[in-house]
Amino acid sequence: MPVLLLGQGKSFGELAVQKDVNIKIAKRAKFRAASVLCRTDCKFAVMNKSDYQSVLDNIDRRKVDKLKEFFQQIPLFKLLPRNVLNTLHLSLTKLTYERGQRVCKEGEDSENLYIIIKGEFEVSKVVDANERTF
Repeated sequence: MPVLLLGQGKSFGELAVQKDVNIKIAKRAKFRAASVLCRTDCKFAVMNKSDYQSVLDNIDRRKVDKLKEFFQQIPLFKLLPRNVLNTLHLSLTKLTYERGQRVCKEGEDSENLYIIIKGEFEVSKVVDANERTF
């Protein structure tokens, strides 16, 4: 019984090539979940699991290299040894904020270092006119 019709640009078999992240998914992916029958003459571009993973690894490697180059431009990180820069990206969490959204507020506890990858932020401070700041 047909459950889905696929046409040009669609794909199937993606679970078979993805890394074994979840054991249940990995066990299911070992076997086809459905049969595929050509309704017309078809041409396929086929990629095996090792090639798929190699492509993803290269993309990840390029992202890491770009991030390391970015870090080397930041004064705070310029003096760090290369091996530290190589692993620094592993501890990062990417966050996205919308225009007008507050990132942090003066007086709040702070345990994070923010590195602006894209965009502009305004930093403000409450200033007491009677207090000298220098």
